[in-house]
Amino acid sequence: SDSLGLGALLNMLHNRDREVRMLALQSLKNYNDVGALKLIIDSYEKETDESVRKAYRDNFWMIREREEKGK
Repeated sequence: SDSLGLGALLNMLHNRDREVRMLALQSLKNYNDVGALKLIIDSYEKETDESVRKAYRDNFWMIREREEKGK
């Protein structure tokens, strides 16, 4: 189990350091929390770094699915 709580991980999605954001995504993929998923999708939509956006898509099937439907 991850030593960081859900709230701390969600806050890390707003960190200036891209590596921190990507590490948070790795940890968050194990959570199955509807409220968290909404925040994750909101953060994805605000993310400007393409490598971090790819990490969102790699870790979260629902983001991949949204992107495929949007094309």
